[in-house]
Amino acid sequence: MTCVSDSKYVCTGSSGKIVWGGGGLEGRSEFGPNKSDFMAALYLDEQGNLIVEDRIQVHMSLRLLHIPTGTAQHYTVYRFRRLK
Repeated sequence: MTCVSDSKYVCTGSSGKIVWGGGGLEGRSEFGPNKSDFMAALYLDEQGNLIVEDRIQVHMSLRLLHIPTGTAQHYTVYRFRRLK
C-alpha cells in the first residue's frame, strides 16, 4: 500500500488489480455538513476484459449537533471488452 497523503491511498495486488481512493472531502448542503470518500479500481477479468469500478459515498449530517442523517452511495462498473 502506498499512501499519497493522509487521506488518499493507492494499492496494487499480486493479481494486477490497482485500487486508489481516499476521503476527507467536505462540503455543505442546506441541511448541514457533508463528508465524502471515494474508491476506484482498475483490473483485467478472466477473459482479459478491462474492468473499471468507481464508488463514492457522501455521509450527511444535520447542522444542529452534527447528527448523522444517512449515507448516499453511488457505485458503477464499466467493462471494456478485449478486442480479438
